[in-house]
Amino acid sequence: MIELIICIVNLFFIPMIFIQTYWKRNKRQFVLSFELVSCYISMVPILFLITKVFLALIRIIKPIEVHLTSSKYTLVAVLLAFLLPYVIEVFKKYVSVTCEIKKR
Repeated sequence: MIELIICIVNLFFIPMIFIQTYWKRNKRQFVLSFELVSCYISMVPILFLITKVFLALIRIIKPIEVHLTSSKYTLVAVLLAFLLPYVIEVFKKYVSVTCEIKKR
């Protein structure tokens, strides 16, 4: 039963940390709206995949087994949920991608 609760927290509550931090950084009001729900729906799998990739990279350095219900996964997911908005902000500020389409 406790593993189920930890799994639910890892999958559904930790992305709210990311959204709260990201919206505060962009000076948006955190109210229930379609934009919030769509952001949340997209962030759940993205944060899960980023956390899994990060843990796979750690596993290369030190062979440890990390499951979705482990405290190590929760720790890494929370850390990434706090840091990812800042990484996105730095990426948007310093990396610029432009595309120009010309008519033939």
